[in-house]
Order: sequence, then C-alpha cells, then structure tokens
Amino acid sequence: MDLLRLPFVLAAATGMHVAVTAPHTATSDERVSSSTFREAVIARTVIASHLFTVTLIWSVALGEVVAILFPASVPLRRPPPTLPVLYVVGSLLITAAGILRKLCYRTLGRFFTFELSIQREHKLLTKGPYSFVRHPSYTGTLLLTIGVFLMQGNPDSWLRTSGILAFTPLKILLLFWGSVAVVMTAGLFARAAHEDRLMRDQFGEEWNRWARVVRYRIVPGIY
Repeated sequence: MDLLRLPFVLAAATGMHVAVTAPHTATSDERVSSSTFREAVIARTVIASHLFTVTLIWSVALGEVVAILFPASVPLRRPPPTLPVLYVVGSLLITAAGILRKLCYRTLGRFFTFELSIQREHKLLTKGPYSFVRHPSYTGTLLLTIGVFLMQGNPDSWLRTSGILAFTPLKILLLFWGSVAVVMTAGLFARAAHEDRLMRDQFGEEWNRWARVVRYRIVPGIY
C-alpha cells in the first residue's frame, strides 16, 4: 500500500516547486511604478529564500521516497501501510495549486512577477484563469497552503511518523516555515485588495468592466 504513496509524493513536490518559483523578475528598466517598500521586502524575501524552500520541499519528498523504496538504507521508519484520505486530498490540492499557478504564469507572461509593479506597455489580461477570479495565482497559493497542512500535518504522514521530527532543530525550522507560510497566505487577501487598487488606477474603466464581470478576487462566490 505504501507504494501507492509515491505518485502523490512526487506530484505534490513538483506542484510545490512550480508554485514557489518566480517565472519572471522585472528589472528597473521594465518597471514604470513599483509596489510599496513593505510589498517589495516581502517579495524579495520570497525570491531570496527560493533555494531554501525548494531544498526543503525535495528533501522531505525524497526522504519519503527512499523510506518507501529502500527502508533498510535509512534509520527512519517507513510510512504507515495505509493511504490516508487527508494525505491524498492534500497532495491533489498541492498539485492543483501548481497547475493553476503555472497557467497564471503562462497567461500573464512577462507581466507576472512576485513583486507588485506596473511595467512598460502593461496590459490587462482577463482570459484563462483570470476569467474566473481576479487573482487566481493567490487562489493557487491558498490551495497550496491548505494542501501542505492536510498532507504533511495529518497524523499518518511520513513527516510525523518517521521520527525525523525528533531532531529538534529541524522541527523548529519546519514550524517556523509553516508559520511564515500561514501568515503570508493570510496576507494575500489584503494584498489582492491593494493590487486591485493599483490596477484600477492604471487601467480605469477597462478594469471596472472586468471587475463587474469577474466579481471575486480569490475564492469564487466568497471573496
């Protein structure tokens, strides 16, 4: 049964990798106006910590893969011989988050950056995922955060049953990373409102027409 975990482990790791990787960083020559200092610091922190985040993602994923395929080679317990529903749901949400954010990257092209900014010849693109909510990349981030906590936070996850969390520094590191992820995800709701104001000021009536059709920012029917 634990072999059935493998596709969920690898799909989730790939989805997370895509979701946290900036597709484009606008240079000062490309930007017409930039975000606030606070927004810039947050965006730069996310970009600067990318290598650490990706390393953490794949370390946990490959640790679980090795524990499943070569249990005698590592001094850690194998995952439970079950496939918990929360684990599967979490993996699917993470995978969906990666796909959704990849679609956003492709739809906006060079206009998609982690730092809020208006670029030269900036266009308001309203097709693809942007025809359902105004900030679908934030929807993806929300799915990602929920998925990670469902997949890795449930009592039957390899992360919690392997014994690896007995190493206190790693436990503290993961708790810190999780706390930052929750805070930053919660902050996306305020960030979406700020981004709406930025886009409305830039595009005027064109943005107003789009907002009347696509009413919700992140969660369809709710927000």
